[in-house]
Amino acid sequence: MTNFKIFSSEPAAGVRISFYEPHFFDQVCGLYRIVFGADAAVAFQARWNWAQQDNLCPGETPKWVLLAGERVIGFLATIPLHYRMVGRDVLAHTPCDYMVHPDYRFHGIKLMREFFRTCDNCVACDEIPATIKVTKWLGAKQAGVLQRYAKVLDARALRRGRFRAVPDSLWRVGTLGLRWYDSVRAVTSGSNLPVETVHEFDERSDLFFEQVSRNIPASVMKDCRFLNWRYGLGSPHSNRGIGVITNANGELQGYVIFYSAEHPPQTGYLLDLQVMPGVADSIANSLLNYALECLRRSGAWVVQFHRLSSPHAVPQQILQDNGFVARNTHQFLVKIRDESLREQVLQQENWMYSFGDSESSHAIV
Repeated sequence: MTNFKIFSSEPAAGVRISFYEPHFFDQVCGLYRIVFGADAAVAFQARWNWAQQDNLCPGETPKWVLLAGERVIGFLATIPLHYRMVGRDVLAHTPCDYMVHPDYRFHGIKLMREFFRTCDNCVACDEIPATIKVTKWLGAKQAGVLQRYAKVLDARALRRGRFRAVPDSLWRVGTLGLRWYDSVRAVTSGSNLPVETVHEFDERSDLFFEQVSRNIPASVMKDCRFLNWRYGLGSPHSNRGIGVITNANGELQGYVIFYSAEHPPQTGYLLDLQVMPGVADSIANSLLNYALECLRRSGAWVVQFHRLSSPHAVPQQILQDNGFVARNTHQFLVKIRDESLREQVLQQENWMYSFGDSESSHAIV
């Protein structure tokens, strides 16, 4: 998330990098407002404590300001997370909230260079070409692509161009048709297994992660502690929904986490969808249908799901069968200092990674 451009603005004298200190906070928020707008600045302030002070590794959370004199003209923060990579616990940082004042964009690269000097390991997900270009230039490599899929729940989402003149009554008929198709498909495909609504994750998710990740070379440490921080009360998605399916012993067989943005037209997001390896497709389908129905009731017109193509992800065919259509992509970028890990973690098929794990999802509110 940045406004950075490699070739823009004229250089200015006296620009320097400094570690962030609390007295810079008001200036940083003011800069955020200039770069991204007032609503985005409010959301940034709301997630500050969660992201920067109450995260899982608060002592390993460097951040920097770019200064012209004592004026803050740029900012870059990090989010540290523990990953399991080839059986080892690896701390990696994700750069976040990267911004530079429009008059000083040429100097923005200093912030990212400082990030790579300080942080040995980097995992990032981005769709902005300039940021991707700088991240790669400074040493990260593409380890995969997150394909964005979209599904229409309300026919009014198609009201654009010459279709704006179509009467509301016809859009309502179209919406009913979409809902009918989903309900019929859920029954005919056997994808109507009972889904339990839960409000937070418990120790069952620790066992689930250990079993799911047993044969996966690379993943965020997606245990109970991570899930309850990532989707807890202080997070940008504290009003998310969670659905789980369990077996006869009460053990998790899969879960889905979804969220409906507040800005109109409402967009729903499937932030994470994981199932136990080897279970029937009906479990993933049932979790997907549950989330879609909840998002439909919340008023969402469109649902988005970002999928990293991997044997450990929900099969692409399930998304297509449920009416999801491929759209644009995010690049998945990784830099690992340890050469013994590098070859495996730079292969997309070795990862289990969801959009909810990425910093890109934090700004969706």
